[in-house]
Amino acid sequence: ELQIHKSLVNKSKENRFIGDWFKTGDKVKMVDDESFIFISREDSYINTGGHRVNPIEVEDLILDIAGVSEAVVYGKPNSILGTILCAEIVTKKSSKDIKMALNQKTDKYKIPAIIKIVNHLELTRTGKKSRINE
Repeated sequence: ELQIHKSLVNKSKENRFIGDWFKTGDKVKMVDDESFIFISREDSYINTGGHRVNPIEVEDLILDIAGVSEAVVYGKPNSILGTILCAEIVTKKSSKDIKMALNQKTDKYKIPAIIKIVNHLELTRTGKKSRINE
């Protein structure tokens, strides 16, 4: 897990430190002694209709579709399924085209029920894709 020393983090009361360290919740993999890549978030799985879905895996599937430049997948509360998958995608394609492409690549429960085509993705104050349940 990626941890950041408190001297590098703002003094916001929202930040919870353990000793001198801020736990980001980001899982990383070391590429070499000086580089790493982000793998997932600690709480990244979404339970939808009894299935556990990794939104990063679904984002990767969406990003493999020609004409898609950016994507974020998140959960939205639903009275029937508990949570439904939603996606915001930067593309000129239609949501129907995206769903048809995903239908050929993955299980139906991994296809976002709501796909919103946007001009750009909103980022958090730390520069990450926002996965806030809307």
